Amino acid sequence: MGFNPMKPNITWLHQNTFRVEWTTPKKWQFSDDLVLVVEFGQVGDWNESRVEFSDSDDDGVIRLNIDTDGKFLKIKILDVDYNFSKESPLSNLHYIKEMTKQRESRKMTHQKHFLKHKVVERKNSKSKERIRHHLIKYFKSL
Repeated sequence: MGFNPMKPNITWLHQNTFRVEWTTPKKWQFSDDLVLVVEFGQVGDWNESRVEFSDSDDDGVIRLNIDTDGKFLKIKILDVDYNFSKESPLSNLHYIKEMTKQRESRKMTHQKHFLKHKVVERKNSKSKERIRHHLIKYFKSL
C-alpha cells in the first residue's frame, strides 16, 4: 500500500490526554476494509490504538482520545491483507502540550490585564473619550 497519510490534528486536553482527529480520504470513507493505526510513545517503544474507517463520524473524521506520557505520535493505514501504508511524519506531543499551555497562559495574562482597567463614569466627556480610545487600542493589540 503506497499511501502516505498526512499528520493528524492533535489537541492537548489535560495532563497526558490528547485528542487525535484525522479525516479519512473521500474514496475510503466508512470502508470496512481499512483501519487507522495510531502509534504513540518513544522511538523503539510504541503503543498503538486501532480504529476502523467505518467507525468514523458522519463527517468522515476519526476522533479518539489517547492517554500517554510518550513524546511522539504517528499514524498509518492497515488494509484487510495486513499491508501497511507509509507512516505519517512524527508529531511531537510534548511540543503540542507546551504550546497549548503557553497559549492559555497568555489568555489569562490578557484577562488579568483587562480586569485592571475599569471604566469609570465621569461627567467630563473628555475622560470618557480617553478611556474609550485606550480600550480600543488595547483590544486591537490582542
